[in-house]
This record gives sequence, structure tokens and C-alpha cells, in this order.
Amino acid sequence: MKVLFYLWLFSLLNAQSFLIEVQLNPQDLIRYKEKGIDFILDFDDLVLVKGNKATISLIESEKISYKILDTITEGDNYYLFWKPNTVNWGKIITEREGYFVVKAKEQDFSSLLIKGQRPPEGVYKIPLTPISLNFPTKSFIPKYDSLIQEMVNKVSSETIIGFVRRLQAFRTRYSTTDSARACANFIKDKFLSYGLDSVYFHTHRANYAPNVIGIKRGILPDSIYVVICGHFDCTSESPATYAPGADDNGSGTAALLEAARILKDYNFDHSLRFIAFSGEEQGLLGSYSYCSLARYVNQDSIIGAINVDMIAYTLTNRDSSSIIGKPSNPNCAPLVDYFITCANTYTELKCQRQVINRPRSDHASFNQFGYLAIHIRENLNLNNPYYHTTGDTIGGGFNDLDFVTKVIKACVATLASLAKPLPVSVPEAKKKFYLAKDEKDWLVYNIFGQLISEGTSNRLNRKGKISSGIYFLISRDKRERKKIVAIR
Repeated sequence: MKVLFYLWLFSLLNAQSFLIEVQLNPQDLIRYKEKGIDFILDFDDLVLVKGNKATISLIESEKISYKILDTITEGDNYYLFWKPNTVNWGKIITEREGYFVVKAKEQDFSSLLIKGQRPPEGVYKIPLTPISLNFPTKSFIPKYDSLIQEMVNKVSSETIIGFVRRLQAFRTRYSTTDSARACANFIKDKFLSYGLDSVYFHTHRANYAPNVIGIKRGILPDSIYVVICGHFDCTSESPATYAPGADDNGSGTAALLEAARILKDYNFDHSLRFIAFSGEEQGLLGSYSYCSLARYVNQDSIIGAINVDMIAYTLTNRDSSSIIGKPSNPNCAPLVDYFITCANTYTELKCQRQVINRPRSDHASFNQFGYLAIHIRENLNLNNPYYHTTGDTIGGGFNDLDFVTKVIKACVATLASLAKPLPVSVPEAKKKFYLAKDEKDWLVYNIFGQLISEGTSNRLNRKGKISSGIYFLISRDKRERKKIVAIR
């Protein structure tokens, strides 16, 4: 019996999970992952591991400095908080200059928000699944294309402000409200009206508004695609009743709607996905769910993701856009540089290159699963005083439509360039019919069975014109049939 007891105790200890902080350089993570260490967070100098006793033994054998921060039990969630309020959001597990790791139950965290506590200045829910580190290194070299310039020139300030007015009119788009669900329907209806090839909801939690996904298919496999995304949910000190969210993130939602409106009329090598996420304000919940499915279920190859979040507030000499990308795991600097090159080539947008680790928006979910993704936002050195308040309205938190328009133009240019537009074919000159003269009355059909012309052979020869292709002629009395081939 003692032997069985010790075996049970040993298995119990090995089954127990711990949150472990390790002292490692980001460049070393791939090497130690191959040895069996599962990393769940790589942020600044903070590297976290989820593991058991066997993991700790492995860490010790590799002579890695470590510290057990917490014992993980079912239902536990961990968050990175920037500048937390005096409200007790949960138990502080560890802290650094400017941010904390906090342990909380998801339902407790959400209930504090909905009860009117002003949310933290930034929140990232730390996934308890391993970071994907087996990704290839990619280089990006954009080429000028006059067709892309044509697309960029179609971006309309009037359309953009119309989108933001409509989004603000929902009064709140807090993820768990009926208004947020109504907003999801609005975005879906817009995508459908643009004639995108596929439009659908992606539900990630029963009580949350769904993600909204629109797809413009390319000529290559659907699993290889480019993403433009932004969260449509918002928050404030009164999220259940009034959270207008014009800058955060009506501006980013308008960006992906405007991109869909313009790019729907063009064809590309690669598919485009326009994704409006919910649950961002609760810790990137919607984007995490999407990216997890993309990596582990669908095994998608995402060329790059452009996340647009807060692009509408400027001040004098603070009117450049920050282009933010992770320096490692994965290295997103090439995508940052690609965006800046496209902005310089096709627009007047001033860009600020920020290759830093800043997982405060939905691009971080793509990075978590090894996908290249960048965050496009207003100047990082600028604090919007209306952020997460009821003052985030047009004229308040949203104060520079011209800047928004420039940013969206740069997003359209980068998205189109990554997807590789197909040349627009020159309309083919029509050819005349050359039919044997007779007195029969003919009906002319194309290969789709559509009636395109009718009349006697003399009349068709005189007036009828067709493109290259195969056509079928049926006499009006149905007694005679012909097939003709028109060649360029």
C-alpha cells in the first residue's frame, strides 16, 4: 500500500502545473523549446514557462535561473496590466517597472469592468498554451505598382467618417452587450454588401459578440492569406451603457471596412481576410481564439497581419503613425519596414519605426502563434486623454480625419502589395458575326446558357458583336442548331 501511495503522490506532483519565471535571452528560446520547455510569454525581460516538476528538473539540469511564481489551478487566468488603477483587479504575481502580472478569474475581471471600474490602461491575457517558435524567417521587398496607387487613391475621408459615426451611434460596443452583437451584424452586412466571397461569424465565447470575418479569395490556395484586422469592441468608465470608442477602436474598424470596400473590385494572387475582433478589451480574447484555430486546426499560412488600433488622435508635432513590431519570436521588423516602404511609396503618411515588444493589441495573438503581425496606431509618444472614457467621440478622442485617411491609405497599399494584385485585363475588342446568309431567325446563347443576341443571319452579321469564345445558335423554331467559335 505504501508503494501505491508514493506512486500516487509522485504522479500528483508531476501533474501539478506551475507558473515559472526563467532568466533567458529571447534568442535562446527556440533552443530550449526543442529540449522540451514550453514558453508561454516572452515580453521584455520577462520569460514565463508553464510546467510541472519534470519541467523544473529540466530547467535545473540546464542551469537556468528560475523562480516559481504560482501554482496553477483550474480556472486561473493571468494578465499583464499596464498602470493598474487602485481597484484590486486580482493577486499581483510579479511586477516590473510599468507593468504587473496579475492572477484573476475571468468572470471576476469582467464583472469589475461592467460594474463601472475604469479598466487598466492596457491588458493582455497571458495564454497558458506554448508560444509557437517554429516559424520561417521572411524577407519583404515591395515593388511599385500603378494599380496599387489606383486603389490607394480611392480611399475616401467621407466614407471613413461615415463608418465611425455609425459605430459611435451604437452607444456602446462593450463585448458582452446586445449593442456589440448589433454592431457585429452591421459589419457582417457591410461585408456582404461588398460581395466578399465568404462572410461569417466566429463565436469564441457564448456571452460575447462574435468575431466577424470577410474573405476575398485569390487565385492561390485559401490557406495562404493576408490579414487586416481591428477590434470593434470598446470600453469606458460606463461600458454597459455608453462607450462610444471613436478612436479606440472605431478608427481601426473603419480601416478594415474601407479596405474591404476598395479591394473587393480587384483580384489578387493571395486571399485577403478582413477581421473585426471582439473581446480585445478583456485581454485579446477574440483574436487569440482565431489565431489558435488558424495554427492548430486549419494550419493556415498567414503571410502577414496588419492590426489597426487607435489611429485618430494627433497633436502638433505628434502626427506620425507608430508602426510596431516584435523584435524576435517572431521577428516582425521586416514587416514593419515593408509597411513603412509602402507608406512612403504610395502616401504622405509619416511613420515612426518601433521594433519593440508591446503586446497591447490583437497583433500579439498572431505573434503568440508564430505569425508575423504588426500594430498600426497613432504616435506612441502621445497619450489620448479620452482613452477608455465616454469622451472618446468624434471631436474628442477622434480629432484628425486627415491623419486617419493617410493611415488607411498606407494600410490599403501594404495589404494589396502583400497579396500581389493581378493586372486588370484590357477589354477585348468585339468581333462581328460572319454567318452564312439565310432567312432563319436565330437565338444566340453563350456557354452559360444566357441569351446574348437574336435575329436573322443578315441582321446578326450587320449589328451583332461578340467576344472570343464558344456560342450556340438555335433557330427560333427549334429545328436547327449551330455552334460557332469566335477567335481573337
